[in-house]
Amino acid sequence: MGAAIKKVYDKITFVTQDEDELRIYQMREKAIYDYNSGMRAAELKGLQEGEKRGLQKGEKRGLQKGLQESEKRVKALFVINLQQLGFSLEEISKYTTLTAEEVAQILKEQNFT
Repeated sequence: MGAAIKKVYDKITFVTQDEDELRIYQMREKAIYDYNSGMRAAELKGLQEGEKRGLQKGEKRGLQKGLQESEKRVKALFVINLQQLGFSLEEISKYTTLTAEEVAQILKEQNFT
């Protein structure tokens, strides 16, 4: 029998012979179990809260990106419509918040140049 195993065996033998020692041992084991159980529960709760917050941030970022893309498409459609109505780059720029260069870039991206 290894030295460590013999030491544990001797301790268990001693503890089980004395009722007070056995009760103290059991209370200590219960305290350790309760602590570990509480730590696992707190870790799980923390992971769940982190996942929830991550999803909320992701949804918010996705929504913002979607709104930006939608705004970009609306501007492009507006520019294209004005161009098809015969407005010049400068006139389109005047009626939008875009510079003439931005208008030209939009038309280039949409193959209207």
